[in-house]
Amino acid sequence: TASGLGLIVGQVLAGALSPDWRLPFLIVSVPTMFIGLVTFLSTQEPSRGLEYHTKINFSRLQDILHIPTNLLIFLQAIPGCIPWGMLNTYFNDFMAQEKGLGVAKATTVLLCFGI
Repeated sequence: TASGLGLIVGQVLAGALSPDWRLPFLIVSVPTMFIGLVTFLSTQEPSRGLEYHTKINFSRLQDILHIPTNLLIFLQAIPGCIPWGMLNTYFNDFMAQEKGLGVAKATTVLLCFGI
């Protein structure tokens, strides 16, 4: 998926190829600005139709969670997303600083999780 690919590319750019933390931001920003400009110049925003006026409050949330499929999605997503998000965010620093691997080797270890 795009999220997994973004994590892999980001980790490689930031950890393995860059001696400075600012360089990956510059590398990513140049194509992003180009793609944004091309998209802005070459596409039209679709006309808006009906407006969405439904507000989600606690009673509406209860109705949503009474649908078994929705409940299953929430029960799977909450315990699954938080640990993996933490792992992808902090594991590189933990391996580099606490375990003494260095940034390049820690990035390689984390890259194995993405593959």
